[in-house]
Amino acid sequence: MDFQPANLFIRGVSLGPLVKLAKPMTFFKYLNIRYHRAIVEDASRASLLPPPQYVTNYRYYEPLEVLRALALPERPTHVLELDLVTGTELQGPAFINPLSPYSVTSLRSEHRFGNGIEFWILTPLSTCLANSGRVTALA
Repeated sequence: MDFQPANLFIRGVSLGPLVKLAKPMTFFKYLNIRYHRAIVEDASRASLLPPPQYVTNYRYYEPLEVLRALALPERPTHVLELDLVTGTELQGPAFINPLSPYSVTSLRSEHRFGNGIEFWILTPLSTCLANSGRVTALA
């Protein structure tokens, strides 16, 4: 996580390229109980999230890495697996350094992009999901 290209996102304004998926791909959205309880309890509710949504194609973050890299306001407890269909529009990836542990706890409102592999989904999830998604608990 220490060696990343220059930042392509500045406070949520994307400077990355637009991408249209040429084939189905799986992406992941990290969740926590406090902010995402409905999705944790029923993954089909993910399709109701309005665009844009930020996701990553990297599944194996440690919980602390997610908290620092994605600057989530609470430690993540679950991950949502999203199978996106061909033609889904995304923007990114984003490249930004992970926050320090101090910044994570002092800048809770800075719910921002993370460590080099995050994308915006610009297409409504209700139209681009191959299925309703699966939620699994982080170890």
